[in-house]
Amino acid sequence: MRPSLLLLACLVAACSAPSAATTVTPEPARPSSPGAVTQPAPPPSDEAPPPRPAPPSFPHGPTATARLQARLDAALASPETRSLTTGLRIVDALTGTVIARHDDERALVPASNTKLYTAFTALRVLGAGARAKVRVSVAGAHKAKGRAEALVLDAAATPFGPPLAALEPGLARVASALLQRGIRRVDHLVITSTAVVAPERFAELDLAVHRDRTASAVRKVFGRAGVAIGRLADAASSPSEPLLELEGPTVAEWITPMNRLSHNGLADALSMHLGALAGPGPSLAGGAEVVARELERAGVSGATLTDGSGLSRKNHVTARSLTDLLLLERGDDAFVSSLAVSGESGTLTSRLKDGPLAGRVRGKTGTLKEVIATSGYLDHPVDGRRYAFAIVTNGVQEGGGPNVRAAHDRWLSLVGAAWWE
Repeated sequence: MRPSLLLLACLVAACSAPSAATTVTPEPARPSSPGAVTQPAPPPSDEAPPPRPAPPSFPHGPTATARLQARLDAALASPETRSLTTGLRIVDALTGTVIARHDDERALVPASNTKLYTAFTALRVLGAGARAKVRVSVAGAHKAKGRAEALVLDAAATPFGPPLAALEPGLARVASALLQRGIRRVDHLVITSTAVVAPERFAELDLAVHRDRTASAVRKVFGRAGVAIGRLADAASSPSEPLLELEGPTVAEWITPMNRLSHNGLADALSMHLGALAGPGPSLAGGAEVVARELERAGVSGATLTDGSGLSRKNHVTARSLTDLLLLERGDDAFVSSLAVSGESGTLTSRLKDGPLAGRVRGKTGTLKEVIATSGYLDHPVDGRRYAFAIVTNGVQEGGGPNVRAAHDRWLSLVGAAWWE
């Protein structure tokens, strides 16, 4: 799926305590300065210090979780899924209590659940509010002649370059700024980006790749405004002066269609930007290296990734790795709100739309040959708790995807019932 104006619409939404084995040496008292008045120490208080708040506890005991585990085991052993390989893990998001698991340490191909790792890393490295930018400058402007030598679009203004479609409103403002200067003709168009050199299938996501396509879109916008744009050039021959700085989507706005609509191009382009900005270079391998580094820093293991989208079958993760990641991000509004909602939005629009879990599951789906995955958060309709879940199934036969998705939904429905009764 190529970015478009429709996609643009989607875009615009310890300090550790010392352990018991550690010896802590009190800091020696500092001597009073000359002339200082020494205050007597306050008398010891008879009042007991206020009690520390108790750590959050999980309200359902082992008998209840064993009941849920037995129900899920029986469901996993149904004829349509027993021959498949499924990793499953359900965790209480507040306490981290594991309430059900199945083969959750097995490394499986996650398909588009890979995008969860890409989003996590982008939010850690760049920040939710980091905004894509392109600097626009004009060279050799001659008001008397009504022309300029070159218009320069520079996407090197990191953090990252925006999709072309996101720039169209800004390009119209550039045309208007040129007209205000009396410029109706630009001899050359210079398009540069040092942030990413993207492969061909992501050409629409970076200004400097397939420059002819980009130039055509720029000419179209400028033509409507009455400004003619000439041929492409590698550089301007005279100094340029800043004109405008165009802003594209923030990281939070970028990852929303990436996760909610499962947009592969946005995910791999973001991965390559991460490789360029915080890794060895603008490539999927570079992005994967940054992801691996951030996961290690966060203490998340069990993931081996080679791209940002999940299209590669060389990606392998465990259900435990996915829920560990989801537990880390449970309080990040940008991350959580980027996910599809059951019965309401994105790739979950048609799933769990009837019944008590409608609107209560936020998740990321994944579909690849022989792979169906569903991971995210379930807000329980009865006990009011949020659960993180990961379900990854491999070995799906051709044409079996709908049945496996339906099975995932049935398993989630078991989690969403009053299983402790």
